[in-house]
Amino acid sequence: AGKIPHLSDNQPLLMKSLTATLVALALFSPATWAAPKAATARDAIAALGRSKGAALLNNILLVSGNHGQDQPAQWRIFTNDPQSRVSVREFVVEKGRVTSDLRLSLQEAQLPPGGVISQRKLKIDTPEVFRIADAAARKEQLGFDNMDFALRSKELSQDPVYFVRLNDEFGRKVGELVVSGETGSLLRKNWAQTRQTQATGVPAPATRSTPDNGPGRFTDPGARRSSTAEQTAQNLIAKARYGFGVSKEAVGNGLQRALSGLRDFFQRGGSSSSSAPASSEPNPYLQPYRGQ
Repeated sequence: AGKIPHLSDNQPLLMKSLTATLVALALFSPATWAAPKAATARDAIAALGRSKGAALLNNILLVSGNHGQDQPAQWRIFTNDPQSRVSVREFVVEKGRVTSDLRLSLQEAQLPPGGVISQRKLKIDTPEVFRIADAAARKEQLGFDNMDFALRSKELSQDPVYFVRLNDEFGRKVGELVVSGETGSLLRKNWAQTRQTQATGVPAPATRSTPDNGPGRFTDPGARRSSTAEQTAQNLIAKARYGFGVSKEAVGNGLQRALSGLRDFFQRGGSSSSSAPASSEPNPYLQPYRGQ
């Protein structure tokens, strides 16, 4: 009589089949192919330290990132330049790597006032800041689409402070918040929209006029801007440099307006005028922050 096969006789074959099945499931599972988790502000700082040396982390002036859902895809880090007193370094960090290293004059950088950020006191990361801002917006029954972050120091100290702007899907400002980078305390909040305006689809009027001023300085899309050629060119350069999403047509049209304005300027003999006077109301994001 033939031998009756026993389960143990096929055990190696069964184990191989089971292993192959598990590997296939792991490879084709959604979690395996999910997009990598976006880097946080502290992740970007750590990546900068690995790439450029830990000593540079004691010279960070500003960390900014825009359009976070919940974290921005790109971080810009500005530091003192150890080789010069009249320039700063700008680093771009994406996917855990430093992808750009530039030296800018202080005039080019146009950084907000403040000193270096204490890394020892920086205990709150941007995911926690996002949760704090989201909770504050929920309390006001407000929705938002994305968030801009700017981490810098409080004036006359190295205390880290997050300036946060909440935007709707059209890029309009929903609100601005200030969060301590050391304790996570919500230090200040200012809402530009209300539950009623969001329900009706009619945005609230802008509470202040804010120009484009480079990294970490938030922009009110409804703000009045000077019509001079110089201001037009500065706005285009800032938008192109800091990724505010300007189309080629808009850049071309803007440059044409700028050139036309320059021609008018020289034809008038160098006297400049503006059809839309700049607002005299100060932008709190460009002012020294002294805290409560």
